[in-house]
Formats: sequence, C-alpha cells, structure tokens
Amino acid sequence: MLKPLKHQQFNHEQQPNSDYHEHELLDVQFTNTNLTGSYFNDSQLTDVSFEGADISNTDFTGATFDQVSFKDALLTNTNFHHAEFHHVSFVGATLTNTKFNQAVFRQCTFLNDQGESVDLSSCDFTEADFAFEDMSHIHFGQAKLQNLNGEGTQFTHANLAGANLKNADLLGANLVGADLTGADLIGAFTKNAVFTKENASEAKPTKPTPKKSIKGFIFTMLFVVVIALLIWEFVK
Repeated sequence: MLKPLKHQQFNHEQQPNSDYHEHELLDVQFTNTNLTGSYFNDSQLTDVSFEGADISNTDFTGATFDQVSFKDALLTNTNFHHAEFHHVSFVGATLTNTKFNQAVFRQCTFLNDQGESVDLSSCDFTEADFAFEDMSHIHFGQAKLQNLNGEGTQFTHANLAGANLKNADLLGANLVGADLTGADLIGAFTKNAVFTKENASEAKPTKPTPKKSIKGFIFTMLFVVVIALLIWEFVK
C-alpha cells in the first residue's frame, strides 16, 4: 500500500538521499530542492513540481507520473526505468546519462533540453510530438515511434536502430548520421528529410501519411463536386 504525502511544499530545501519510495505524492512542490541520491521508485506522483530541482542519481524506477514538471531540473544519472509519464514537462531539463529505457510517454514535452547519452531505448512514444525539437545523439533503439510527429526534428547521430517509425511524419527532419539499422519506416513521410549516404539505404520509399492522404482526397472530392455543379448549371 502506498504511503500518502499530499499538499506539501519543500521548496529550496536540502533533502539529499531522501526515501519517498512507494509513496503517493499529490500536489507536492520540490521547486529548487536538492534531492540528489533519493528514492522515488514504485511511487505515484500527481501534480508534483521538480522545477529547478537537483535530482541527480535519483531512482524513479517503476514510478507513475501525471501532470509533473521537471522544467530546468538537473537529471544527471537519474533512473526512470520502466516509468510511465502522462502530461509531463522536461522543458530545459539537463538529461545527461539519464535512463528512461522501457518507459511509456503520453503527451509529454521535451524542448530545449541539454545533455547527452540519454537512454530512451524500447520506450513507447506512440503518437508523440517531437516537431522541431533537438533529439540528437539520443538512444531510441527499439523504441515505438509510430505515428510520430517528427516534422523538422533534429535526429543527428541518434540511435534509431530497430525503432518502429511506421507512418511517422519526418517532413524536413535531419537524420544525418542517425543509425537506422533495422528501423521500420513503412508509410513514413520523409519529404525533404536529410540522410547521409550510409543510412539513406535504410529509409524505405516514402508515401504521404494517412492524414495527408485524407486531406488530398477531400480536396479532390470538393473539386469534382464543384465541376459537376458547374456542368449541371450549364446544361439546364
């Protein structure tokens, strides 16, 4: 049974090596708090703020997040293995050596993040929105990225080996140096996407995504209806 912790504020505090594992945290504020080396594994966090907090070397294995902010937080060597994220913001966070492998993401925001060696392998990003974000050097091996909005996204030198990119929108994406070995790009829209000679052969022939095909079909049908009406008026 989870231990409840609700409606608390620990802003600007020093709490290294704290133990919050198997807790239910609701409306808790850790803004600019030092939580290095702490434990939140198998906890449930709702409406929690870690904005500006230092949570390096912290364990969130198996935790569930809903409406949580890691904006500008320091997440160096932090472990989110097998965690689940809903409506979570990582805007401006430092993600150096952060491990998210086998995590699930729904409607989360990564923007202007800093870091390297981020492990997002085998994560589920189905229908995620990475448009115009920088995902360079990130490990997406075996990740689920189907129906991804990756328009204009920087995937330079990212590891996308074995990733599921079915029907992904990669319009204008930069995939220079990306590892696409075994990646599934069936149905992906890669118009104006940039590849290197080494990985271009891994990209399958492209076709418009279903959304674009539907728009084109609707436009064509409207055009046919208008022409038919004009002909009808002419022959009356």
